[in-house]
Parts: sequence; structure tokens; C-alpha cells
Amino acid sequence: MEELEGVVRAEVEDKVRAEISKEAEYFTTIRLLIKNVIKKVKREKSLSIIASELEEDETAIKYIYDAVLASAPEYNEEAILKALKKPGN
Repeated sequence: MEELEGVVRAEVEDKVRAEISKEAEYFTTIRLLIKNVIKKVKREKSLSIIASELEEDETAIKYIYDAVLASAPEYNEEAILKALKKPGN
């Protein structure tokens, strides 16, 4: 019985580690997109140009673009990330 519990525990731990890794990768990607969009918004580039330069679909980054514009002129990355985490975003 203890052996089975150990196997199950190891499987659960592996799954949890994988999920945490996936989430960390997601937030790293979002933070990088936020930084890049901020730089381009400061250069007064439009959403379509930013999407093209970042090789992203406009609809995929529009919510980031809108959050960056809403945070002007401070462009606080943490505040933008927090705004993106709110329900409905």
C-alpha cells in the first residue's frame, strides 16, 4: 500500500511541476509581450504595425495593447499585468 501511495504521490508531483512550469512560461511570454508593446506604443505605433512587427495576430495582442494604452503615461508593467488578470480580460 505504501509503495502505491509513493507512486501516486510521484505522479501527482510530476503533474504539478509540469503545470507550474507551463504557467511560468505563459507569464514570461505575457511579460515579454507587455514590454515590447510598451516600447512600441511609446514610439506611437499603431496596433496593426505593432502586431506586424511582433509577428502576432492583432486580435491576440489587442487586449495587451489596450491595457498598455490605459496605463499611459506610467506604463507600469505590474499594473498592466494585474489589469490583464481581471475577469473579462
